[in-house]
Amino acid sequence: MPDLRGSYVSQAVISSLIDMKEDEKMKIVFLHLSDLHLQNLEGANPTKIQAAVRALSVFGEFEGIVIIVSGDLAAKGYSNEYKNAGIFIGRFTSEIRKKYCISEKNLKILLVPGNHDINFGNMKRATPEEIRGYSDEEKEINLRQEIKQMKDFFCYASGNKCFFAEDEVPYGQLVTRKILHFDNGYRIEANLLNTAPFSCSADDGLHYLPEDVIQRLSEPSAADISLIVMHHSPDWFGFSQKKELEGIISQRNSIAFFGHEHMLGTQHVLYDNGSQILKQAGGAWWQQSSPTSCEYYAGVFNSEDRSYALRRFIWDNELLHFNNSSSQEHTLVMKPLNGCQLFYREEYNANLMNDDKHAISSDIADYFVFPDLRTNASKEYSNGKSIRKMEDLIEYVKKNKYVAIVGGSNSGKTMLLKMLFKTMQGHMPVLYCNTDDITGRNQENIVKELVRNTYGENSYTDFQQLSVVPKAIIIDDLHRISHKHLNKFMRGIENVFDIIIVGTEETGEFDIVQMVKDNIKSENEFKKIYITRLYAEKRLEVISKVVALKYRGNESQGRGVARTLEQCLNTYKLGFRTEVDFVVQFADYYCSHIGELDKSDAKVFSKVFEASIERAIAPNLYERKENTNDIVVALSDVAFYVHFHREYPITAEHIAEVIEAYCKYYDNRYLTAARFIDIVENSGLMVKTGNGFEYRFKSKDHLAYFVAKALNRKFHNEDGDERNLRQIVEHSCFGINGDILMFLTYISDNVRIPRLLLLQAIQYVKDWKEFDISEKKVKYLHGMPERSLSAPTKDEKESDVRNQAEAEEMNDTPIETLDIYDYDVSKIDEVNNQLIRAFLQLKIIARSLSAFISILPAADKRDLVFAMYQMPNKIFNKWAETIDSSIAELIEEIMKWQEDSDYKGKKYSREEILKFFQETSLGVLLNLYFLVTSYGANYSTVDYLSQQDYIENSLNYRIERMMFLEKIDDYQAVIKEAEQIYDEFDDGMIRNMVLVILRHLMVYSDKILDKERRRVINKYFSTKDQTRILLDRQKALQSQNI
Repeated sequence: MPDLRGSYVSQAVISSLIDMKEDEKMKIVFLHLSDLHLQNLEGANPTKIQAAVRALSVFGEFEGIVIIVSGDLAAKGYSNEYKNAGIFIGRFTSEIRKKYCISEKNLKILLVPGNHDINFGNMKRATPEEIRGYSDEEKEINLRQEIKQMKDFFCYASGNKCFFAEDEVPYGQLVTRKILHFDNGYRIEANLLNTAPFSCSADDGLHYLPEDVIQRLSEPSAADISLIVMHHSPDWFGFSQKKELEGIISQRNSIAFFGHEHMLGTQHVLYDNGSQILKQAGGAWWQQSSPTSCEYYAGVFNSEDRSYALRRFIWDNELLHFNNSSSQEHTLVMKPLNGCQLFYREEYNANLMNDDKHAISSDIADYFVFPDLRTNASKEYSNGKSIRKMEDLIEYVKKNKYVAIVGGSNSGKTMLLKMLFKTMQGHMPVLYCNTDDITGRNQENIVKELVRNTYGENSYTDFQQLSVVPKAIIIDDLHRISHKHLNKFMRGIENVFDIIIVGTEETGEFDIVQMVKDNIKSENEFKKIYITRLYAEKRLEVISKVVALKYRGNESQGRGVARTLEQCLNTYKLGFRTEVDFVVQFADYYCSHIGELDKSDAKVFSKVFEASIERAIAPNLYERKENTNDIVVALSDVAFYVHFHREYPITAEHIAEVIEAYCKYYDNRYLTAARFIDIVENSGLMVKTGNGFEYRFKSKDHLAYFVAKALNRKFHNEDGDERNLRQIVEHSCFGINGDILMFLTYISDNVRIPRLLLLQAIQYVKDWKEFDISEKKVKYLHGMPERSLSAPTKDEKESDVRNQAEAEEMNDTPIETLDIYDYDVSKIDEVNNQLIRAFLQLKIIARSLSAFISILPAADKRDLVFAMYQMPNKIFNKWAETIDSSIAELIEEIMKWQEDSDYKGKKYSREEILKFFQETSLGVLLNLYFLVTSYGANYSTVDYLSQQDYIENSLNYRIERMMFLEKIDDYQAVIKEAEQIYDEFDDGMIRNMVLVILRHLMVYSDKILDKERRRVINKYFSTKDQTRILLDRQKALQSQNI
């Protein structure tokens, strides 16, 4: 039975996932200030600075900020002006930290000098004519002289690690490169260029920098993206240097920040060589000639997709605030920062990342979630240890060189490889290819075409000239490439690429990785990495990302939808919920058909799952003589034979008999057993066992699904023969039978099926007594003390999802299980099997109300609802009576166990052990109610469930109804009922049940007003718990940006 504490997904967890605050993603504000001219503190007015900081709230939440000052901090380069600059920057940083809680590590400052930062004093400034006539030696002399006149700027800037003395760093007063490291590991290369020298009186565009300084800009780094800050743009340099400087800047930097011209402006430039850059010119913050004028740019950069949302801010001197007058949307182009001069074609990247499979977004990165990867044993990664971040995967690849990423069908393998390709572009030249790219051509022509597609038509020569060491290739769907073509392509591949990454599925007869190793004559060990299935934690991330895309601009509704979808998939308990494709399709379909899940999530499941099966079958049909429906029906007949003959795996001979009977019955003249086996094998729906002549379904869930399909068809078409269905109901306590019944509620619209299932269930428990908590005839439950209600911490809430993921993985049954039908029918009447059968029937009854609510006759609805109230109490009473009859013996057994020499825990008294039995029993009863709630209660059914006349006459039913109402977050009704019951009954068990439900509501409801929350906490919680709950709630509200 489910654990109530982990039954619901934390709303705070969903909110944080929708907001996408994960390690791999960061929003960084670039605050671009320029031309401060701080002759006095008038330009450092606190009111104006506070207004500028407040204006940044237009960007919503962000995790980092870079303050960029593109020159002219001073008016004349005097030392006191840099004290003013220190006050100015200090006020900005103080206000930013105070308002946005930015950590010290995530707040960066970049400064460059402008012509006003040269203290010319009594020094005569060169005229344009003099500069034009300078020899190389005279240029150097003038350069050194002007740098000396900037000593006060360098004294201030060095404190921010912007520019250094000549004896510290060569050319350190002309160029500085800073790598900005952020908390999440993201790195920005910031190039700071001193363009102030040669600012003649007329400033005629005669600026100059030594050649070595310009070349320093080309040095490689390991950053993720690069920017440059300079006061004068390349347009202010002499013609020969302008062209060179422009080329190097555009090849390396994604964005350039300029000053000097006192005019805001942006320009996105595409050069003939394919390089692109965004140029951003800052306005003037303060000018003595126009003290009320002030303007600046600020933009928020998203590190995941490199989007850059830019806003222009202009000071309103009457209202004393900054107007956000215009907005621009850009995407910063990734540049090769590792020394490679090849530029990735944005069009190629866009086509590769296009979401052509699900069509949810234009870019799969929008809903990509990094999977949990398991590595082989090694010194760094012990067996079973995970790789959880892209950065860690890249480091693993760099170290191990040859890596195979192994994942099943629909595991998200291709998406991972494409995201890996995109991320590796910032580390080394890398190519991506799949099945379609490797044909009968020779290796060189294949590589040549890949290079041209990736980098451009004339890039192959440059690619060949690169060193072997930094080059990588990613080969997807290796298992689909014919051995002939693969052998030809892989032979000698290690001479071209240092790093080889392949994506593949692992089948029973497979070791394609070994085949690759045989073709690569290298001493490198080929490492395998396995993609795990999509358990709760990752599943919630995927759901939240898809929902966020569908509900842009309506985050509040999106959080509710994500919670509903996750709860829905949690109830399925099927392998499909751990497949990326199924989860994406399910979330997408629901969001696009918002009303259908409220009526029947079974309808959504059926459409999505059947579509995924059809997509798997379709590419493998022969000349279209068969259609997908033929194969689905034939598969259901095979599954039906397997189940009712209890033969698993099934032999090829018996498959042939089933297909022959199928073809005869449906007059199918094309399908043969050999064709059928070939199609279902290639589709991945059935797999051959090791002996080569027996076959299994892809999973137990697939087998159960196809048995249910056959039963539903036969129940419709063959005069509603109930014998097979009755047999499955009778055997529902044994493994796969319960799964088959559950699938029937997902795929059928025949109301006779839930009616039959209900009649069977009612008949089965008709002689069982119903537990009445107000009478409490079960003796060991007497005298249960009321316990104090503890409040969960925020960390505890978030750990629910992680714990659920671990439980799913632990209980994940391997496909190769051999004992699906290894059960003893003669044990059907044992008490434990009776309870299991009744438990499964209860689940199916609850599922049936949700699935059939719109088409069930009124009488059937009433009967289903009454069973949903009555059966949990009958099942509990049956279970509790068996404990009550032997409670003394059970307590004595535990007392003896505590005396065992191997027992290391605390020893408990008989009274304390009895209390454990009581509290465990309370949990069992609540979990039975929760079972009904999770499978049967939603916005369409709760009104019907909560408005039955008989509920008021039963305390048990009133408590169960509270859980129904809590499911839809009707907090007012829950609190009202809880207070009435709590005040009416002075009984420990009753009050404990009420408090557990109330506790759950306090933690997970996002609708309760704070005033009402405080009132409830003051009444039911200790002072210590009040403080903790209020603090946790405040943190949750902050995480939702409320």
